[in-house]
Amino acid sequence: VLCMASALSSDPPPSFRKAFVHYAGMKGFLLMEGLLKFVGMKTLFRLGRMAGGAAWHLLPQRRKIVERNLRIVLDPALRGGELKKLGKENFRRTIANFLCSAKTAILTDDQLKKCVEITGHEAFARPVLEGRGQVCAIAHSGNWEALARIRVFYPEIERYGSMYRQFDNPLMEEYMYRRRTERGTQMFSKEGGIKAPMKMLKEGGALGVLSDQFVWEGVYVPFFGKVTGTTPLPALLRKRAGADMVAIAVRTDKPGHWIADMGNVVDFSGSDGSLAGDTMEVNRHLEELIGRAVLDVFWMHHRWKSIDRFAPRDEKTFRLLEKMELKPYRILVAVPRALDEALLTVPLIRALKGARPDMQVSVICPSGQAGVWKTFEEVAHVLPHDSLRQLREALAADEFYNEGPLDLGVMLDQDMETLKALAPYGPMMFSGLDTHPGCRKYKFRVKASVLKAAPPVHRVRPYLHLGDLHGLDIWNSFVFPVKKAHAGEGAPVLIAPFSTLGPASEWGEEQWEELVRSLPGRPVLVALEEDRERASALAERLQVEMKAGAPEDLFPVMDAAAAAIAVDGVIPSLCSCRGLPTVTLFSTRLPDVCRPLGQFHRSLYSHQCCSPCFLRECDRGGPCNRSISVQEVLDALREINTFSS
Repeated sequence: VLCMASALSSDPPPSFRKAFVHYAGMKGFLLMEGLLKFVGMKTLFRLGRMAGGAAWHLLPQRRKIVERNLRIVLDPALRGGELKKLGKENFRRTIANFLCSAKTAILTDDQLKKCVEITGHEAFARPVLEGRGQVCAIAHSGNWEALARIRVFYPEIERYGSMYRQFDNPLMEEYMYRRRTERGTQMFSKEGGIKAPMKMLKEGGALGVLSDQFVWEGVYVPFFGKVTGTTPLPALLRKRAGADMVAIAVRTDKPGHWIADMGNVVDFSGSDGSLAGDTMEVNRHLEELIGRAVLDVFWMHHRWKSIDRFAPRDEKTFRLLEKMELKPYRILVAVPRALDEALLTVPLIRALKGARPDMQVSVICPSGQAGVWKTFEEVAHVLPHDSLRQLREALAADEFYNEGPLDLGVMLDQDMETLKALAPYGPMMFSGLDTHPGCRKYKFRVKASVLKAAPPVHRVRPYLHLGDLHGLDIWNSFVFPVKKAHAGEGAPVLIAPFSTLGPASEWGEEQWEELVRSLPGRPVLVALEEDRERASALAERLQVEMKAGAPEDLFPVMDAAAAAIAVDGVIPSLCSCRGLPTVTLFSTRLPDVCRPLGQFHRSLYSHQCCSPCFLRECDRGGPCNRSISVQEVLDALREINTFSS
């Protein structure tokens, strides 16, 4: 009895639940169709507009997608009330068209002809009547179900087919397939391949292909000027079957009445003959049609979606895109708050910028770093972030906002405030390290793991790994620092005695005195602004020139120098960014983890039992790097430069 009770109380198997959902869905659809028979088309359209207005309030995520799409298609500067008004109107028309499409499927032929007007009749029919195939690139707009019954308007065309994606509900799939085939339309599932539709085209039939939806595995070419995944199927079928092609869209003329533009012949004379080039021409003609009634288009889907991995680089497509004026794919990189750590993201930023010609990379950073990031040609905008309010103002500023919607946020700053500031600008994809506190809440799509219990590796590795997960060419040499050209005779050697890590990372003054006397070039002492007073006093005692200032203020003297000798901290990282060969003296950190990027540096380290300690103040009588001799420094300097003794 207990076993029977347990069996009766257990949940039904998944197969039963799934079958019940399919059955209920089918019954609900049939009920809706039955009710639609009693509602006139004009009345249904008006009811649909009312339902669309309600849906605009109830579906905030879809609302964001629609508004984002409209900014791309109409004007990237759209915002506020004007953008909301356009978005709400699109919701109204979309729901109205959806309901009317459902009713269109059950209209008689005479009723259909009263609701839909055809333009371009002759241009559509001519190739088929002459024995050639006709590929129809269809936009998802207006009363799209009218196109499934196009044979009503073209009795002279014997064969008309349509490519479609199978319904998840097998009962719905069987019902719709039977209905459409009974009316003379051949249905070809995308899951079934292209052999059958190709055969029909070669035999002189007309084939419809929905062509304006996002496709993960498509070719990445512009649509309304912004690169996105696009199906190459219409162009591929046309080329292989030797068929003609028209672009087709349905637009609302008035409540309950639509115009189907059928005669827009796609001209491929401007294409280079490649699949990407032909697909661009298809998109161009669809853009022209959609432009006649933008708000009639189904914009509730994420047409310009970001994907986890960027598509592999195709050189022919890349060269085509290079010649075009494109709307940017906008990437925001929120860098770490510590400058030496932030500079480790430079290879990732360069890899992102080089992935495609339309890539635009902007940086979110503390105000103190802004001057440094403005010197990188790969960075389009620098957004200061010392407070939530400051970042929100930077994001809303016209010069930033008006360049278009944001696509990807690379969150490397471990700061939840950044994500809060970006929340109104979605939908956008986020990625970052798995240690970010917002990783789960904001559903980072790409996460690079930071191994905490592992052999020490360089700090740049998690950022490189993140780029690798995005499908970037992260190991290409162009992303790493390159040694600058030889500075020539009389170029100074920079010395940087002060560390942002504290006194425990600094060399002794007597050692600097000995080094200055032995240097083969003119020494110049460099320091950050916070060390100006100490630097001035030491420079006077050493009798050398001194340059102090913000990090970006030191770049000119670094560019003019032959080499640098610095204690561990920010300055070796700055030198690396400028391609300046540097000898770095390590004390509280491991060089294997923290050495400057690039193959043209040398790191000196005297391992002690207490190191690495990561302390600012040494508690053992003297910093570890005091054990590094002046001669070792001079030998390392000779290795990285062309000085003689």
